[in-house]
Amino acid sequence: TIWDWDIAKDQIKYNSSMYKMFGYTATTFNSISDSWEDKIHPDDYKRVIDLWFQHSTKDEPYEAEYRVKKYNGEYRWHLGRSNPVKGPDNTVDFWIGTVTDIHELKEIQEKLKASEHFTQTLIDNSPDIIVITDYINNKNTYSNRAISRVLGYDEKVLELPTSEYFEKYLHPEDLPKVNQLIESIRADTSDDIIHNLIIRVKDSHDRWRWLQTKAMIFNRTESGLV
Repeated sequence: TIWDWDIAKDQIKYNSSMYKMFGYTATTFNSISDSWEDKIHPDDYKRVIDLWFQHSTKDEPYEAEYRVKKYNGEYRWHLGRSNPVKGPDNTVDFWIGTVTDIHELKEIQEKLKASEHFTQTLIDNSPDIIVITDYINNKNTYSNRAISRVLGYDEKVLELPTSEYFEKYLHPEDLPKVNQLIESIRADTSDDIIHNLIIRVKDSHDRWRWLQTKAMIFNRTESGLV
């Protein structure tokens, strides 16, 4: 849907797809001031209007996602965009914009978000310690809560550089094996190989805890580095 708003006349015009999209008649949208107040979802209205005034008062392009009520009462997600059109005196005479139905896309995004939340909940509450390590930058980028339950450490422990963490918390006799394992992982041509290693890790009470570890490639750079 394409629209344009004549500021001086407070008249807004839409192309024919507007009425097909929402099911309203042409007389429903006579002016910008009374067109949308009862059409935009109440939970979105203030945010959308505040954003509109924020951009329109500065003559800046505007973009927002919001739900619009169709003639049958159904709310659907839309993406609204608009740009100012200035006259010879450099003042804005018109606004031209588009309204695009993105309902299916939003539903997919919500399903993905729910799926990601479910996966994150499973990982956070796993009885196994799960750590993601960035070997290129020598740092741990993620740890689940199990590190606190098993070793008694706060997750901030893993904010140490990876090499420093290994030297401080891994048993000296196991450190060479871990370094060898890292080199083996870096040399892997397949991302599906799982490496197993039994090591000793110092807990918060300075006790050595035996841990069965599994390691595999999580991500690579564009050049293939692990």
